[in-house]
Amino acid sequence: SLTSPEVDTSRMYAITASKDGYNSATSSIMIINQIEEKGYLYGNIIDELSSPLKNVNIHISKNGESWKTTTDDLAAIGISDIAVNPDDPSVLYLATGDGDFGVVKTYSIGIIKSTDGGESWQPTSISFQIQDQIAFRKMIINPDFPDIMIATSSDGIYGTADAWNSFAQVISGHFKDLEYKPSDYSVIYATTLDYAGNAKIYRSIDGGLSFSQSMAGMAISGKVNRIELAVTPANPDVIYALCSDAYDNGFYALYKSSDSGSSWSLIYDNT
Repeated sequence: SLTSPEVDTSRMYAITASKDGYNSATSSIMIINQIEEKGYLYGNIIDELSSPLKNVNIHISKNGESWKTTTDDLAAIGISDIAVNPDDPSVLYLATGDGDFGVVKTYSIGIIKSTDGGESWQPTSISFQIQDQIAFRKMIINPDFPDIMIATSSDGIYGTADAWNSFAQVISGHFKDLEYKPSDYSVIYATTLDYAGNAKIYRSIDGGLSFSQSMAGMAISGKVNRIELAVTPANPDVIYALCSDAYDNGFYALYKSSDSGSSWSLIYDNT
């Protein structure tokens, strides 16, 4: 659970899902509050459900007193992330597809957009067919220039400079996590998924126009299938990388970088 004294609960968004595909209203998994600091969203875990999740919806509330959904009629949909324009909170983006899919896969129809606070949704230029078998995982919006956005997917990293009116695939591969360096949005970190144990960390120093590997000091080749990142505004140069064991999907190691990903040191492992 993440909390902040700056949370503005006048408008809230919740992602809900169900195990059986029917009763999503009683199985909320995350509530997202828009807060005053540009570009940051805080989510509170309500009920952690096992994968696969079905009947995923976005619910909207004012002050958290009552909720409604406006996404029941969207195409086959899992939703992995929501981005809110920090300058205009009525503009929302959904990254569709279940980015953590397991045995049952919910694929993406692309990134969709609302300009009325989630009351209605329209496709953007980055649209897919279910048959393309792509799923988005995470999407971030540049707090200083909200038309600039980056998204990770099972097909690579995609970026836009005009609010998804056009887009480019920056790099191919199966990417998962994605983080801006706090206070310096020219620096972006991303991670890959690799079932064979060759997950990697990538870094961009040009605002997402290009990415290169950032693995100095990490001895994980052939051992790690997934990496999740954590950054903090309290010390923007620090990154933590939580690594998953390719053998059993359990904990493998925790690494730390104190120089914005230029080098890494082992903090703790499973030995």
